[in-house]
Amino acid sequence: MGDTFQGSDKITIQPRSSDVPYRFKITVASSSEMNDGQLPWGSSMRTFSVKAHRFDGSTAYGSSDLIISTNRDGNTMMVRLGYSTAMSMNMFYHLTFTVVASVNHSTANPMYTELDFNRVEIRDK
Repeated sequence: MGDTFQGSDKITIQPRSSDVPYRFKITVASSSEMNDGQLPWGSSMRTFSVKAHRFDGSTAYGSSDLIISTNRDGNTMMVRLGYSTAMSMNMFYHLTFTVVASVNHSTANPMYTELDFNRVEIRDK
């Protein structure tokens, strides 16, 4: 089941998976001198979008088939995934998150960054 995801494992979506929530936390650098986060120090996520496509590069059977809904809570992105009969069985899918963030607490010139997650597998166990 998808609920066994531990952060470094793959996410497995099965034909019986209809609405499985996952959280992806965006970290902010711990100080202006450190490079230990996905966003620079003083930044915060404003919005995000996510797209899905097959790992082999095909755009067929992507976002609308795998992603049911998205939501955000602070710097945590929540994505609900589900199985569709239009998707290819025994195939890996790739999620691309586009994050819009404030920089140094200013929204005048937002920063755009892309984050990738390559380990969503569609298969029947």
